[in-house]
Amino acid sequence: TPTYTYGSAMDLGNNSDEIAIFFDGLLIDRVNYASSGWPATGGRSMELDRDFTSATLNDSGSRWCNAPVAFGAGDRGSPGRVNNGCP
Repeated sequence: TPTYTYGSAMDLGNNSDEIAIFFDGLLIDRVNYASSGWPATGGRSMELDRDFTSATLNDSGSRWCNAPVAFGAGDRGSPGRVNNGCP
């Protein structure tokens, strides 16, 4: 389980961006997302359906959904939890 405190070191665009994970200079996985075809609801994080966690299966927006768990000031995410299955 990764541990990361969100802060000024990482900013993601709301409409489109990409997340890439490297280990020792080797690309492990990259996901590019855009506003079209991806869940985008203000105040909610996206989470990957737990049935599609491979580096190729996670590339489709249809396999992601809005995180259902409320925390903090009414925001929704899934920190420290296993992702749910998406509807």
